[in-house]
Parts: sequence; C-alpha cells; structure tokens
Amino acid sequence: MISPRELRTIKTYLQEFFNLAEIEGSLRIDFQAPETIKIDLQTIEAPLLIGEKGETLFGLQSLLKKILTKRLNQRLFVELDVNNYRQKKVKYLQELAETIADEVTLTQRAKAVEPMSAWERRIIHLTLTDRPDVETESQGQDEQRYVLIRPQG
Repeated sequence: MISPRELRTIKTYLQEFFNLAEIEGSLRIDFQAPETIKIDLQTIEAPLLIGEKGETLFGLQSLLKKILTKRLNQRLFVELDVNNYRQKKVKYLQELAETIADEVTLTQRAKAVEPMSAWERRIIHLTLTDRPDVETESQGQDEQRYVLIRPQG
C-alpha cells in the first residue's frame, strides 16, 4: 500500500520528470489498486508522447515504472495515458473483439485479428473471456503475434 508520504513523493518525481522533459500539460495521478499508479496527462504534445501505435507511450510508461520502483524501493505498476489514448484504444479493441466474435459465431469460422502487442492481445482475450460461444488463442511469433478467435467447441 502506498502511504500519503509516498504519494507526495510520486507526484513530485512525476512533475519533475515532465518538467525536465519540457512537457507541459495537466497531470492527474490516481491509484487503482494497492500497487498501481494511474497517470493521466493532458497535453498538446500528445502525438510525440504516444508515437506510432502507442509504442512511445508504452516505452515511457516502462521508464516511469522503473524510475518510481527504484526511487520508492518497492514494486509498482504504472499505467500511463496521454490525452485518453489508452482509454480510447481499450474501447476500440473491445468493440473489435465483440464484432469479430459475432462474425465467428455467425459464420462458424475462425478469424484472426491483426498482429498486435501483448497488451492489446490481452484486451481481446479479456473482452471475450465470458462469451461461451467463442474461444481465443494467441498465435504467431514476436511482432507477428495475433489473436485467433474461433467458435467454441
């Protein structure tokens, strides 16, 4: 569990990090679980921070996780979102998963989702986990890993 003192320290480190990087914007920090720090940044520099397919965003998230874990000397999870990119991406992936699952159920033919990152594949799997009519499986190698959605059975 993160103490109020650690919360102030985290906010100070994050503000200092973004100031040193000369990134201006509005920063909001929340805790979703005892060890998860959710950082929401609203900035006009979003395209630079998000990058192609969110690659820069996830790299920055990983860097912030390492910095905070080292400075606080405890294991933390960091979820960074810039201009609601992550939130919009989750919604898009959930809708995509449901649409493909409906198609698979209707046609009774498996369908592959385009190759995507582990984080994106996880959203697809989690979205469809409670559907009794389809099952999912990750296949492929490295950057070519994708989710296969097929009829249950």
